[in-house]
Amino acid sequence: MYRLQHRQNSLIELMESLIGEFDTDLLSLANRRRRLAVELKYAQLFSLELYQQLKIIRSCQEEDDRLLARVKKLQGILQAMDEKVKMKLYPVDPFCIAEKL
Repeated sequence: MYRLQHRQNSLIELMESLIGEFDTDLLSLANRRRRLAVELKYAQLFSLELYQQLKIIRSCQEEDDRLLARVKKLQGILQAMDEKVKMKLYPVDPFCIAEKL
């Protein structure tokens, strides 16, 4: 009888020990889950912020492309006007060129 009671007591101690370990592990997992949930939320917010920045950059890119095309067009016009001004300031005499040849 004493042996059975000792066996029962040792099984109860083992069970209490296992329950304590289980509770500790469960608490640790719950804390880890909360920490990972917070990290996930930060990652989601960060990716949302990056997406918003990408949309801003893309919308600005269209405006930049339009402005760049306009600048190139105006540079072409300015260059053509410079050529006309040079021709008026320094006219080329076709007879003068023919004499030099």
